[in-house]
Amino acid sequence: MRYLYLHGFGSSGKTSRKALWLRQCFLEKGLDLECPDLVVGDFSTLTLSGQLQVVEDTLRGERCCLVGSSFGGLVAANYAGQHPEVEALVLLAPAFGFPGRWVDSLGASGLENWRRSGWLRVYHHAESCEREIHYGFYEDAAQHPEEPEFQQRAVIVHGLDDETVPLHTSRTYVTKAPQIELVEVSGGHELDTQDALAAIWTAVEQVIISARMKPEGIS
Repeated sequence: MRYLYLHGFGSSGKTSRKALWLRQCFLEKGLDLECPDLVVGDFSTLTLSGQLQVVEDTLRGERCCLVGSSFGGLVAANYAGQHPEVEALVLLAPAFGFPGRWVDSLGASGLENWRRSGWLRVYHHAESCEREIHYGFYEDAAQHPEEPEFQQRAVIVHGLDDETVPLHTSRTYVTKAPQIELVEVSGGHELDTQDALAAIWTAVEQVIISARMKPEGIS
């Protein structure tokens, strides 16, 4: 069984505080949580398709469980929908509704300016500065489902005060998927409160670590 953490937009598996914390928690259980860098090449040419390819190349069809944070949650859900060897998922404020939510934020004129210039400045959390991202990021994301369907068991942990990915996004999503549990916690998008961290680890233990006890081939 492989375990992967998929980091969010403008983040990194090497520097994300949640990734480092979770990796230590896994190590204490004698398990390895892999945290691949989902950015291939330069950040400016990032695409959802490219991130999915990183996961594909990393796992190569092996049985696995995924933890996905924000945009990484969207990547994880898309991957699970196409790969039945994914046993279970924990999604942390997954960025469902993307890229539509960015369109709402930018407005028609902002989106057109992005298209015409080819570039949009966004904040890169791992580097603590603004970086440019190409319009191809939006075009590529639009080719993938904003709310990908998958059949595996999952838990979504989402903050009550999340202003980046509103809580109602996850509330609406789980009404269509009875195998997915939503856990609402105090705090915002970072999910770094004690309440949130406790909920994340409980979800990992109940859904992901328990999956390793299931014989291969049993769904």
